[in-house]
Amino acid sequence: MRNPIRTISLIMLVASLSLALFVSHPAAGRAAADQAATLAATQADKEPAKNDDKPIPSCAFVPETIEGQANSYIVGSGGTITPNLPPGASLVDAGAWVKSFSDTTWMTNLNTEIAGGELPKRSVDLLIMDDFTDSAKSHGFFVEAVAQGVLAAAQQVLQAQSLPVHILEVNVGKGYNQLKDTQEMTTTLNNFLQKSEFNPTDQFAVLNMSFVLLPCVDDKSKFDATYFLKSGTTLYDYLKSSGSSLDLSQYSDLALDPLKQYIDNFSVNHNGVPLDSFAAAGNFGPKYPSFYPAMWPSVVSVGASTADGSGNYLTLPPPQTVADPRVWPQSNQSKDNVYEPGSWWNVKVGGVNYYIDGTSFSSPAQSVIHALSLLP
Repeated sequence: MRNPIRTISLIMLVASLSLALFVSHPAAGRAAADQAATLAATQADKEPAKNDDKPIPSCAFVPETIEGQANSYIVGSGGTITPNLPPGASLVDAGAWVKSFSDTTWMTNLNTEIAGGELPKRSVDLLIMDDFTDSAKSHGFFVEAVAQGVLAAAQQVLQAQSLPVHILEVNVGKGYNQLKDTQEMTTTLNNFLQKSEFNPTDQFAVLNMSFVLLPCVDDKSKFDATYFLKSGTTLYDYLKSSGSSLDLSQYSDLALDPLKQYIDNFSVNHNGVPLDSFAAAGNFGPKYPSFYPAMWPSVVSVGASTADGSGNYLTLPPPQTVADPRVWPQSNQSKDNVYEPGSWWNVKVGGVNYYIDGTSFSSPAQSVIHALSLLP
């Protein structure tokens, strides 16, 4: 039998979190209050989960550990398009893409400051939370390579000797392309930040999360992340063969995740420093909405765009659909997605040149552009 007191308490909790997010993150890219209200209404019709008043950690995965995603890592040569790439593929020109923001207010102001010999008034720490355990092949180093490439292109476009965007590695790996659960992630992130001294008068923080979350074990839907990984099948095939009823878009425990609560309360716990968060939507295609953490109201979900007919990469605001040829066809799609270049990037990791694609790389591209917009 449903416990009405717990149901009411959950509605009040979600509503209060929504209000806090709306006040502290007015430009977070979501209608947080509306989504929280929808979540509360959905939860009121369900039986309360065990320990529904406590944070429930989730399991995190980089694309390489989940079958059925379309991201690719192709060894290339010298940054040129080779037969290794699909016919008609184009590489992202980071400099040209950065220049596409020239008409924005923030770029104009930043250009004016730098041209006048002034340094930007603020600084931004860009936290990349990922696996950094193996410098030759771990996922985080590919994500960081994209971020560094966009930042370097921005410095060249703006003719700036340096820009005060500090890209920081937060290693939440526990082995090659294996991530900690979100409770362990939260502890690692907090310990990392204890070493940093934030100055709320001139500093901002941006968080990039190029991973997806799944419940570690969920008895109600008969989902077990360990068995899923061992199955070697796609998520869709595993859910079908195992008889699991898991619906990620309605999985309520992820709304109580300890990492989400940490992100939501970041400013309160770090001297008023605001945090803006971005996450990869996922590479499973349009039949799936964005995965968590991209689905959290306080996080901007980043899908991937491709080149248009002229080879130009575009920033696409929501809403877009798979019918738009500029949307990468393997990008998860939600109505709130923003889309940034995700196919194809040319990066060097561990001394090897790669061509890569996926929403894991559109997310850091967006994170850097957002960090730059906070400087002037």
